[in-house]
Amino acid sequence: MKYKPHEQGFSILEMLVAMSITIGLTGTLFYFFKQSQDSFVVESARTEMNQNFRAALDLMARDIQAAGAGIPMFLGPIASKDGGGTNSNPSLNPPDAILLLYGNSSFSPVTVKAQSSYPAPTSTSSTIYTDIPTTAFAPGNYILYTPAQSLMQASNLTDYAEFSLFNLPSTSAIGTVSSGGTVIGNQLTPSTFSINPSDDNTYWNHTMSFPSSTSLRVVPLDEVIEYAIDTTSSELRRNRNKAGWVTVARNIFNMQVRYQIETYDDSTATYTASWIDQVNQAATNNRALIRSVEVTLFGRTQMSGSGDRQGQRAIAQTLEVAPRNLNLPGFAPNR
Repeated sequence: MKYKPHEQGFSILEMLVAMSITIGLTGTLFYFFKQSQDSFVVESARTEMNQNFRAALDLMARDIQAAGAGIPMFLGPIASKDGGGTNSNPSLNPPDAILLLYGNSSFSPVTVKAQSSYPAPTSTSSTIYTDIPTTAFAPGNYILYTPAQSLMQASNLTDYAEFSLFNLPSTSAIGTVSSGGTVIGNQLTPSTFSINPSDDNTYWNHTMSFPSSTSLRVVPLDEVIEYAIDTTSSELRRNRNKAGWVTVARNIFNMQVRYQIETYDDSTATYTASWIDQVNQAATNNRALIRSVEVTLFGRTQMSGSGDRQGQRAIAQTLEVAPRNLNLPGFAPNR
C-alpha cells in the first residue's frame, strides 16, 4: 500500500508575507514610539524655555519699573547701548545692553554749593562742596546729578539728565567746611567709579556726561544694574554693583531694547512720541525724554532634533515697561 504524503507547516511564500507584516508592524511601533519620545523631549525643552523667559522678563520688569528710586527729581535713571545692525529681523542683530540706576531712599539728597569760595564741580576730579546732609556722608558710591525743574511741558533743550558717579573710598575723603568757626557743609574728594562691562565709562559715554549745570545734588548710589547677553554661552546676565555677571536665564541668544521718547514742539504746542534703539545726548534724543522701555528676548531650546525634522524650537517675547519713577512733566515723582 502506498501512503500519500501530507504537506505540513507554511510555505515559503506564506513565511515571507508573515515576516513582512511583522517587520512593518514593528517598524511602525518603533516610529510612533520615537515620535512620542521626541515630542516629550521637545515639549519639556519648550516648557523649560518658557520658564526661563518668564523668570527673566519678570526680574527685568521689576528692575526697570523701580529704576530711579531714591534719586528724587532725576530724569534719566535708564541708559542704553545699542549693539548695532540693520537687519529687518531683529534677532539677527548684535544684542543690546541696558543700565539702571537706583539711589538710597533713606538718604535725603544734599544740595551742592556753587559759590566763589566753594565752586560747583566741573569734572570728575573736582572737589565737591555740599550743604550739611540730614544723614552724614559715609564711604561708598554716590551719584551727582542735575535735578529736574518744575515744567508743565517737556523740555528738549535744558536738561539731558546729566550725571556723574563717584566713590568715597574712606572717611578721609569726607571733610567739613566752616565759616566763622561754624560748620556749614562738607568737602568731598571723589574717586573714580567705573561702570562695567568695559570697566570704564567710555562704554556708556554716548548717553552720560558730567553735569554742566551748577544746580546739583548728591545722593548715595544704592544700586547700579546692567543687563547684557553672553553670546558665547547664550545667557542673559545681570551685573549688580560691579560684583560680577550672574546668569539670569540660559538659552537666551539675543536681547533688543527700544525706548519710547516724547518730544515737545513749542511752536505748535504738540507732543510727538517715537521709538528709538539707543538713547543719546541730543535735544530730541536723551534719557530725560524716555517714557517707556520695550525689551525683546530671543531664545531657543537646548535640544536640536536634526534627524526628526522637528529642529530647534525658538521663541521671542516682548515686554514694555513704563518706569514708575520717571519725573514726567507736570507730575510729582512717585517716591
